[in-house]
Amino acid sequence: MKRLVNPRLVLSVVAGAFVASFSWVSAQQPTAVAVAIDADDIGGVVTSAKGPEAGVWVVAETTDLPTKFARMVVTGDQGRYVLPDLPQANYQLFVRGYGLVDSPRIAAKPGQHMDLKAVVAPDGRAAAQIYPANYWLSLLEIPKGEHSPQEFALETKACFSCHQVGTRATREIPKGSLASMLEAWDRHTAMGPNGGNMSNVFKGLGEQRKAFADWTDRIAAGAYPEAPPRPVGVERNLVISMWDWGLPTSRRSDAAATDERHPTMNANGLVYGPYQSSDILAVLDPRTNTTSEIKLPSNAPVLDANTPASPYWGSEKIWQRQADPRSVAMDAKGHVWVTARIRAPKDQPAYCKDPANTFAKYFPMEGPSARQIELLDPKTKKFTMVDSCFAADHNMFDEHDNLVRRRYKRRRQDLHRLDRAESAGRPEEGSPHRIWMLCDRDQPDRRKHLVLGHRSRRPDAGAARTGRQPADVVQGRGLHTATVESWFEVFGRRCDRQQRRGLSELARGPRDPQLRPPEVQGAQRPDGDRTAVP
Repeated sequence: MKRLVNPRLVLSVVAGAFVASFSWVSAQQPTAVAVAIDADDIGGVVTSAKGPEAGVWVVAETTDLPTKFARMVVTGDQGRYVLPDLPQANYQLFVRGYGLVDSPRIAAKPGQHMDLKAVVAPDGRAAAQIYPANYWLSLLEIPKGEHSPQEFALETKACFSCHQVGTRATREIPKGSLASMLEAWDRHTAMGPNGGNMSNVFKGLGEQRKAFADWTDRIAAGAYPEAPPRPVGVERNLVISMWDWGLPTSRRSDAAATDERHPTMNANGLVYGPYQSSDILAVLDPRTNTTSEIKLPSNAPVLDANTPASPYWGSEKIWQRQADPRSVAMDAKGHVWVTARIRAPKDQPAYCKDPANTFAKYFPMEGPSARQIELLDPKTKKFTMVDSCFAADHNMFDEHDNLVRRRYKRRRQDLHRLDRAESAGRPEEGSPHRIWMLCDRDQPDRRKHLVLGHRSRRPDAGAARTGRQPADVVQGRGLHTATVESWFEVFGRRCDRQQRRGLSELARGPRDPQLRPPEVQGAQRPDGDRTAVP
C-alpha cells in the first residue's frame, strides 16, 4: 500500500525527543476480512476476548535503523490494519487502545501477515494508564482562595508551557520521608536546572498550591479519569511515523519541514528542529532515517552554568548554553530562520538608541533584547547572524514573504498599566510596543538602519479592535521590519527601491497624525530619497 508523505504535518514531541510525520491512507474497511499488503507492509486483524477491536493502535518499533523509528496505524471496524511502506528492518509489534493494556510485543518483518491479540484491561485504573495527560489533569480541583479559578489557570500556565502535566512523572510524586504530599510538591518543583523559577511560580499560588498535593493523593488512593473515545471515521486513516532525534538532555523544541505556505516545497526533505537547552539545530532525513545536529554559533554569554542538581542528571550542566534557540521557520527557498541569542541582551546596537537617528529619537530602545535571528543556508551549512532591537520569537512567513515573529507574551503589569493609563485618557503613560530592526543587505557598506513600528491599544486606533496579538514582521530578502497588530503602523527607511514595493502595504503610517513623529508629519518623498515616509 503506497502513501504520500505530507511534510507539512511534521512536528516534534518534546517529552520523547521524537519527530513525528503524519500522513493519510485510504480507509481500510472493505467488506472482505482479508488484508492485502505489499512487500514493505505488515497487515492483519486485531482481536481480543471481546472480538475484533476497532479504533485501537498497532505500533511497529525498531532500533535497526540509524535512529530509533516507529510507525502507528489505527484499526478499522473489523479490527483490520495495515502498516504501510516500512523501511526494511526487524520490528516489534504491539497493540494499544483505550480499554486495553499494552499487548506483549512480537517480532515481525515487512511483508508478513500478523494477526494480533489485544489484551482487555482488568479494570478501569489499569486501562487509564495510557489515557492522555489532560484527562488525568482534569481530576485536579481548584480550591477557593486568593486566586480566582481564571487567575489560578493563568498562573499555572507557566507550568504547562514546559510540562505535560498529567503524565505519570507529574501525577505520581514520591513523598519519601517527608511529612506531607505538599512538602513533596514543594521539593519536587525546586529541583533541577530550572528549580528556582519553578519553585517561585508554584509557591506564588499560596495555599491554593495544595490542589496539586490533593490531586496526587487522590490518584494514589485509586482515582482515575473517564475513558476517552476511541478514534473514529477519518481519524482511523492517519499514519504516524516517529524518529528519535536530538540529544538525551534536549528540551523545548520546534520543527520546520517546509514552507508552510507551500507544503510540497520540501517534500520528503530535511526536517529542522532547534533545541533550546542544547544550542543545536537537530536535523532529520526521513528518506534515510538518519539524524544529525548542527551547533548554532553565538557570541552571547553563557546561560545556566550554575544550576541546582537534577534528580536524574546530578550536577551535569545539562542546560548550559549560549544561543538558546527557540523558534524556526523555512522560507520558499528552503532557507532556515531560527530565533537565537547572538550577543548579550544588554548590547543593543547603537542605532537602536542613537538620537541622531530620527526613529531612535522618537522610539529609543535601550534594551535588553533577549533573542535575535540566525539564518542557515542548508546548501553551505553556514549561518548568518541578524541583529535586532527587539526580542525575536515565534516566526512564520506570510503571503508577502514577510517573516512574522509573534511576541507570545507580555508582562501582565505592563498590560494593566497600559489599560489604566488609556482608561484615564493618558495613553502616553502606557507601554506601546516599539519594534526596530537592522536592514542589512549583503554588502556591509550598504548597511542601513531600519526602525519601524508603533503599537497602540487605543480604542479609536483604526481597526485595532480585532484582538490580534502584536507581531514583528521581517521582509525576507531585505529584512524589513514592522510592528503589526490588526492594522499597520510603519515608519522607516528602505534598503532599496525594489523593496519599497514589498513594503507598500505596510507603509501606511498611523491613522492618527498625532502618533507620527514631527519630522515625518506631512513629509513628501522626493525622488531618490529612501528615508521619507509615504
